[in-house]
Amino acid sequence: MGMCLSGDKSSEPPPPEEETGFKSSYVKARVKERSEAREREALLRQQQQQMQGQTTSSSQGSYQAGGSITRLQAQTSGLASDMARAREGLDERGQRLRQVEDVTIRMGAESKNLGKTTSKLKSKYN
Repeated sequence: MGMCLSGDKSSEPPPPEEETGFKSSYVKARVKERSEAREREALLRQQQQQMQGQTTSSSQGSYQAGGSITRLQAQTSGLASDMARAREGLDERGQRLRQVEDVTIRMGAESKNLGKTTSKLKSKYN
């Protein structure tokens, strides 16, 4: 990732809050991420309920028109698989976003350390 003069930083935890100031933004980002996840789940549940309502109303109409139960089961299983794929996609996206966030925080800490090092070098050679 970033260039570090003091060795490999990938295995070290991020510096404490007083050194970087990133901890509070990290916590805020996590809280925001959780609230967005709750909103997505609520929206997903609402869409599932709407789809179930549509399936129920369309199933009643096709049953009354002489449609078969097999056709209704096929429609229901198709909707369920679509919803499962959508949920998996959202989970994968959330994981990628968390990874990007972690890398961004680490890069910010490394850049601050690099800034301190360059300031020390500048004062040493000037």
